[in-house]
Amino acid sequence: MKTKMKKHEERSLKLKKMIDFNLARKEPNSLEIRAYLYQILTDGFGLSKNLREDFKKELPFLDDNVSNWDLNTISETDLKRIYGEEYLPKEIFYFKKEYNHDSILQIDYKAFPQIFTRVCDVSFDKGGLLVVELYSSQIYLLFDTNGKCLYDHCNDLRLGANGKAMLRTTESCFWELMQYNGEYLERIDFFGPFDEPRDFPDITGRDIIPEMLPVGTFNKNNYDLSKTMTNEEVKMELKNQSESYHFLQKYYSDNEKLALLAVNSNLYAFTFLSERLQVDKVFVTKLITAKKENQRLYDFLNDELKADIEIVKFCITANPGIIRNIAPVSDRELMEEALKDHVFNLEYASDDLKADKKLVLALVKKDWRVLRDASKVLLSDSVFIAEAILCFNDNQEEDNSLVEDLFFLPFEKEIIDINKVVNYLVTHYPRVLKQIAPAFDMEIICTCLNYTSEVDIPYIMDCISDDLKKTKAFWVTAVQKSLYMLKNAPLIYRQDKEVVLAAVLYDGELVEFAGESLRNDPEIYLAAISQINNRRGACDPGQILHLIPEKFRSDKAFLIKAVENYPRIFEHVTPDVRSDREFMLEIIKKTYGWIIEYVSPELQSDRQFIVEAAILNKDILRWLSKNFNNDKELFEMLSKEGIEPIKAFSENDLFF
Repeated sequence: MKTKMKKHEERSLKLKKMIDFNLARKEPNSLEIRAYLYQILTDGFGLSKNLREDFKKELPFLDDNVSNWDLNTISETDLKRIYGEEYLPKEIFYFKKEYNHDSILQIDYKAFPQIFTRVCDVSFDKGGLLVVELYSSQIYLLFDTNGKCLYDHCNDLRLGANGKAMLRTTESCFWELMQYNGEYLERIDFFGPFDEPRDFPDITGRDIIPEMLPVGTFNKNNYDLSKTMTNEEVKMELKNQSESYHFLQKYYSDNEKLALLAVNSNLYAFTFLSERLQVDKVFVTKLITAKKENQRLYDFLNDELKADIEIVKFCITANPGIIRNIAPVSDRELMEEALKDHVFNLEYASDDLKADKKLVLALVKKDWRVLRDASKVLLSDSVFIAEAILCFNDNQEEDNSLVEDLFFLPFEKEIIDINKVVNYLVTHYPRVLKQIAPAFDMEIICTCLNYTSEVDIPYIMDCISDDLKKTKAFWVTAVQKSLYMLKNAPLIYRQDKEVVLAAVLYDGELVEFAGESLRNDPEIYLAAISQINNRRGACDPGQILHLIPEKFRSDKAFLIKAVENYPRIFEHVTPDVRSDREFMLEIIKKTYGWIIEYVSPELQSDRQFIVEAAILNKDILRWLSKNFNNDKELFEMLSKEGIEPIKAFSENDLFF
């Protein structure tokens, strides 16, 4: 067993030696300049669009299809002038194995391998990973050592140990955490969609290849790997050369004394330690406490050690944000250390600390917005709110530097307006509305309603001015801000057409709470149907359609209007409507071919009806029963009307 483990460890160490990514590096020649520009022109970025426009402006004979352009007919001088010679790369990179010598001899710039303008980062873990840059822009791609693209078009791409990569695509504002399994990238759990995650175990600069550095500046230590070094020799080497950890892994990876020296010499040596040492809390503690810089090792620890309160205490000064890994935190001293860095770390405190008036008031002096993370007990205490406002205002007079970022605060002067305090807090705790009860400010009330759960609606209603609640204007506005207001509205307003229409146009499903007197008003249901495809988020049409009275399901005037907004209402119409020949032809003309599936079975088998329907909407042929596949009589009837059956069917990718 030991022999097998030793062989596996040796094999792993070999993978971490310098890797040849088979890259070519050179100054671009005339052909390569054309290849480079062609690759930009045919890519999908804004840079591509702008360059196409520049070329067409300077060379009007070019058409809209870039693939038709022949850059060989454009002089190199013109190419450099149009693109801007100063923007052309001074050197380029590409994978050698992608180079087709025969195509290049034919001056085929389109056959040239993908060109990169910089090698940004590498990792020798998991067989090797490579980050490259496109077009001298913030566009990155991730490759394995075989030149296989694992992820493309990222605005940010950082490598971590053991094949991890943290990236943000050109189409997203959120980070994703991936891990290479030797074949492809897999998405793994992440600590959240932070824009700037500070504790990703980044290994930028740990592994180096010559292509990352200016020509002639890369120095590779020529160690004789076959030679066996003594511990003393290893110690001297680690002390004198911080980069030697790359070549001395086999000596220190599982040797505590040498490992301590290696990590103190270069923190990246930790990523090459044996698993036994990496999970040994006593040894890890010894490493972290050896010197202040070693607190940064926290990023490379496993989840269990990251959640160890003693480890967090040792590392908190280097990165206070790690407090979240042991939340909720009840240790006051530890919490105060984290709060020195950022008041919003209060989010990770225990309920008792969030309710500590003295602690929270001290934080309010720095940034009153910390109140959003304070205990609900405090936020419900009007005396505390008054103290918080007084505390902040007093501190403003003492230290004007605290108002440098007034642009981000919801007030214009240095003195806080309690209405604006409430307006900010209601997005997190709507019940704070009681601090300005009775509330008259519709802006605050609307914000509050947007964030209020159904269970809190009665409480919120008690905080709103009675005079305001007696006005129709209030209810017209309120029912458009909350899914629960129409349900809780007085009967007089649930029977008011203007109020109900406002609610239904906010969310069609609210038709359920319309007053009885409006249950026979077709306009209310048409408004609800119009929102099926416009509703915020996902919608189950059945929730609306099952509320439509039976009489409207056979009302042709109603259906002809409803079908314009939601054709699938025909799943719910009565049989007599589906059998009405003239009416169904009118519907087929106005809508989609698949409506043919909802006509009565008798009409579906009526060849004359099918021909008449096809004249109005040829698309119905896509949705006919397979029984018509070889119906010669139907084909003949369609042909007489100028519809070529075979062509019509094949154009619609049907059974023929």
